[in-house]
Amino acid sequence: MISKRRAYYRANRKELNNTDDFEQTYKSSEAIRWYSKDAFIYRLVNKALRIEDVEALYSLKYYTADLCLQLALKHKEFIKSSSSLTSLTLYRGLKASKNEIQTYKNNIGNLISTNGFLSTSVLRKVAYDFAKNRRNAPRA
Repeated sequence: MISKRRAYYRANRKELNNTDDFEQTYKSSEAIRWYSKDAFIYRLVNKALRIEDVEALYSLKYYTADLCLQLALKHKEFIKSSSSLTSLTLYRGLKASKNEIQTYKNNIGNLISTNGFLSTSVLRKVAYDFAKNRRNAPRA
């Protein structure tokens, strides 16, 4: 994955620096942090999952395994610390078309499947800011 990325961005110093940073500092215990920051790994994982690119997913297998493990550990910690909680409200910032919004409304109470990870927050403002700042998202 790293060597392909270096070849693709050989003329882009910023992206090469991001790649160097990832290669030199990444630890499996920080998979969520890397996914949460506006880094290339977030974009690579989401694109590979969205278009079901098996080759790209294979090259990301160690990172996605780390991410899944970290998410499972966070979930376990949360369950332990919140055993008396009966519900939890989370927010997801998303720019969506009117048709997409209607589809969500029509499926309240039903299972919705996605090809990817969904970032959420307990803070509504964080989700709002995420949606507001998204680049290349469809207009609602």
